Amino acid sequence: MEPFTNTSIDTRELPQFETVTFQSLQDDYKKIMFFNCAVFALILIGIYGIFVLMTPDSRIENEPLIAGSGILIIIILTVLFGLLSFQKKGYAFRQHDVLYKSGVIATTITIIPYNRVQHVALHQGFISRKLDLAAIEIFTAGGSGSDIRIAGIRKEEAEKIKELVMAKLISETKITTTENPDNTTEISSEDEL
Repeated sequence: MEPFTNTSIDTRELPQFETVTFQSLQDDYKKIMFFNCAVFALILIGIYGIFVLMTPDSRIENEPLIAGSGILIIIILTVLFGLLSFQKKGYAFRQHDVLYKSGVIATTITIIPYNRVQHVALHQGFISRKLDLAAIEIFTAGGSGSDIRIAGIRKEEAEKIKELVMAKLISETKITTTENPDNTTEISSEDEL
């Protein structure tokens, strides 16, 4: 058994993910975002309409103006945040991992090594199909949902990405089974609980 060592790592020499060039989402994806905003606006207007029908006697003098202004402000903020988030989203596939960048106020970069990937899925909604767009979802072990969902990619490119990740997944599985062919784990007395 090898002796335990725990040497320091110079963090300045680690690979810098900030130097990665992220690919942007397709501009057609904005149409889907605007459609989602329109549906959201219709729901808000519908809720207000139901409220007005349910309480016709308790009207304030300028209620339609106040409510309309509030709904308009919410819709404008939703569209602005959607556009800002669209501009900040990006993805990159490297030799050993996949990166996804998102966020409006704070930027989040998720990095998933291929050896942690359990499953890859490609999805197309009704509008995405019409615009020839797709979404890739990458799942790792232990999560209840996907760890990364990259929407707004051309379908042809999404299919290539899915094949790439699946090929990496298969090659990682072969490496693991080659290193440990009987797939057993040895536990020393120090590791036991």
